[in-house]
Amino acid sequence: MSSDSQCGPFEALTDQDRQNIQTMLETPHLTFTQAVKILKLDPATDFRYANLSGISFEDENLSDFDFEGSKVSGCSFSKNCLPSFSIRGEDRSSDDLEQDQAADTRAGRSSSFGKRNGRMRDFSKQPSDPEELYSFARDLQTGTRFESPAPKTANEFFHKAAELGNAEAMYSLAVNLQNSLGFQEADLQLANEWFFRSADNGNTDAMVDLGFNLVRGRGFELADEVRGVQYYREAARKGNARGMFNLGYAIQTGIGEEIRNLRIANEWFESAAELDDAAAMYNLARNLQNGRGFDSPNPKKANEWLCKSSNLGNSKAMLQLAQNLEEGIGFEAPNLENAEHWYLAAVNADNITAIKIVAEKFKHGLPPFLVNVQTASFLLKRAHALEIREAGGEVLD
Repeated sequence: MSSDSQCGPFEALTDQDRQNIQTMLETPHLTFTQAVKILKLDPATDFRYANLSGISFEDENLSDFDFEGSKVSGCSFSKNCLPSFSIRGEDRSSDDLEQDQAADTRAGRSSSFGKRNGRMRDFSKQPSDPEELYSFARDLQTGTRFESPAPKTANEFFHKAAELGNAEAMYSLAVNLQNSLGFQEADLQLANEWFFRSADNGNTDAMVDLGFNLVRGRGFELADEVRGVQYYREAARKGNARGMFNLGYAIQTGIGEEIRNLRIANEWFESAAELDDAAAMYNLARNLQNGRGFDSPNPKKANEWLCKSSNLGNSKAMLQLAQNLEEGIGFEAPNLENAEHWYLAAVNADNITAIKIVAEKFKHGLPPFLVNVQTASFLLKRAHALEIREAGGEVLD
């Protein structure tokens, strides 16, 4: 729910969010933190200056939540579980808000409402050096040093830097053209032209994206898997983790003229995983768990990579790790508490398969969840909406 500075600070938790939380807590066995994860709310930002009156927190650990300025009168919680930040029992007055804003101004901090200090857009001193033009364009695109992001203007400066030979600017321009960021519509053909130019100037990320478009035929009349994999290989040999992963996948599945060789594929996956590529960690873990390309299965080692990939945000790894924890695969014993954590993390990451699995578990009361038909119905609707979006359709409320 948005508000201007005269009406107080931005309140991220909408009335509908609060109603959804209360509705979900009316059914047994679902906790406040579980509801927050399922609803995809952010504990660090969405509960500041929120009206939480009457919500039950039970004995949960709320250390990750920021309730600054929130109204929690009538709530049920254990003081042992309260976070360390300030929690207000009543609504704050306008005087309080004005005092906070003045304090922020004196301290040089941006207020939680109103304009940010010192971030007004000023193009009076535009750089001319290619490196400086590229850096200026990046700041425009992200909003750094400016009041807000300006992707359209950023593209003008990316283009200037690109024409002066900056490979990173060529790549950024190509990515924005491909994703219609700052442009009215995507232009894959023009994007590929800039990917080509950037790759020719040594940008390995451009090599990977160009290779992917060649393999898939995106922006080209015909796909060219052989040439695409060549770009993967060049990027991989120059140390690009995504290039290593894509090359490994091409070798594992036999894309282009590659002969399927799981052992070599795993070598590339491991090289990319060592460079913190979460997708490579996941593929390597699956092959380790099933013994594909290895002398024998190694579920314990697989779980190590699944854990690292999950902590980097890979939802497929989260789901597989949750299933392994539930069944005790690669562990000394099952751990339902940790399994629940990773199931909900995968749900929160919009993994459709995980959402459906967790929905079934809530529906039938399967470990590590207890029966909650209402939550199961909510999750199935969410999975359906995500499937429609992935297919390019419109979700109707």
